[in-house]
Amino acid sequence: MRKIDFNCGYEELLAIAMMRNVSFEDRVRMAENGITFDQAQQMLGPSLARLWERELEWCDDDVSEQVYRGHVFYGEEDYPDSLAACANPPFCLAWKGAKPSGCAGSFEHAESVTIVGTRHSDLEGRRAAYLLALECAENGIAVYSGYATGIDQSSHSGASDGGGRTFAVMPCGLAHSYAFRERGLAARIYESGGGFISQFCCDEEPYKWNFHYRNRILAQISDVTVVVQAPRQSGALITASDALDAGKDVFVHAAGSGPMLPREGTQGLVNDGAMTISCLADLSQHTFNAFKCDSVIAEISYDDIRDFLASAAPGENVYRYADKYYRFVRRKRT
Repeated sequence: MRKIDFNCGYEELLAIAMMRNVSFEDRVRMAENGITFDQAQQMLGPSLARLWERELEWCDDDVSEQVYRGHVFYGEEDYPDSLAACANPPFCLAWKGAKPSGCAGSFEHAESVTIVGTRHSDLEGRRAAYLLALECAENGIAVYSGYATGIDQSSHSGASDGGGRTFAVMPCGLAHSYAFRERGLAARIYESGGGFISQFCCDEEPYKWNFHYRNRILAQISDVTVVVQAPRQSGALITASDALDAGKDVFVHAAGSGPMLPREGTQGLVNDGAMTISCLADLSQHTFNAFKCDSVIAEISYDDIRDFLASAAPGENVYRYADKYYRFVRRKRT
């Protein structure tokens, strides 16, 4: 990523990010050339200047010692390299999450995956998203999703339970109530070392058109995208399309294949040539980025099965609990 030598301070950079009808190239040029505080106020005008002041107040609010609020600007060390490499990336990303050591953002991780799908998923889809995210987290792979009900929140939950980092990309400002309607899950995301990301001002409403920008970030910020379940005309399919346009790999989870609701959209991706996966081991075999996963399931032995059966409660139908078995084997191996 191109590093920028800024000739203005944090407040001025934030003002440049909030200016309307300014191209990305012009924002970068202003950041390099520098503007003063008074020039920033004049260029914003009265209405945007008030929003600017509100944004600065939001950053200054002391939430807790564990939660950080701030912004990451294009050209800074903490700005995601994968996003910076795309055409017209956001000049500024707002961040709320676990306080990083040093400066804002802390998006650094070896590999990452975006897991998306419909809000109206069935139980199989939500379970599939949870287990895939859990497996990714246990292998040190960061999980991105959109924090919507259904597949997205199942993905965040699985990654948090797996002890890995998960990031929620939002279609609204990070001070808006829409962003934190599931406070228990938000707290778990913070505890995992993850957080919430947005390219919008802190009080921005979740307008319908904002979801397109959210989906674009989800598609571009990670190494690979997995669509678990999606009907026709789903936002998850827009994310998949944006990922393909950015040269990223797109996969469909096996829970999303088939002609019935809510799977017509994901089945369409399969018909168009998308590969189907059911676990991280499948993903590591097919993806261009070649995740280095610890595939416990591929190494199941007779002793593992015998020990697991011996640990079960009397009368328990252990064959129904594939995820419980997986975690049992992983604990034994580690």
